Amino acid sequence: MDIQVLLAAGTIAVGVAMGMFIRIRPKAPREVPLTVPVREPEPPPDVVELLREADQRIAEGELERAGLLVSQAAVLEPDRAGLHYVRSRLFHARGETEVAVKTLEQACRLRPDVATWHGVRGSLLLELGRPDLAVEAFRQSLELEPDSDAGRAGLEEALRLQAARGE
Repeated sequence: MDIQVLLAAGTIAVGVAMGMFIRIRPKAPREVPLTVPVREPEPPPDVVELLREADQRIAEGELERAGLLVSQAAVLEPDRAGLHYVRSRLFHARGETEVAVKTLEQACRLRPDVATWHGVRGSLLLELGRPDLAVEAFRQSLELEPDSDAGRAGLEEALRLQAARGE
């Protein structure tokens, strides 16, 4: 059999029967230019910055955007006390005061040394009509910051409401 006939028919034959072998060489690979720009991976977002921005969005009334930022921070550091504080502000802004108090209590458990958080908890408890618990929160705040005018005013208001109720 003629090898040209086999090649013309589109068949590559290895000439075992004919005692010859065809060696097929692959094409040389194309060289990739070394000037391909390499992008550095972006660093993960800073949790503190996410929480600052979320807090600002809450103040501006952009609660949906704030919620997304808080969620992103929660994925990165779910046990951060500041996360619970900002999350409680978000719940309060949405009108979910009871959930806000419970969330703020988590923040206070993680960081019992933050007087402001105890004061905010006292204010939220007053909103819920719980002056008995608010007194305790304001006292904790004043233990940490005895000169706090807001803490003193909150305690006085809680004691006044408690007395008015006869508690």
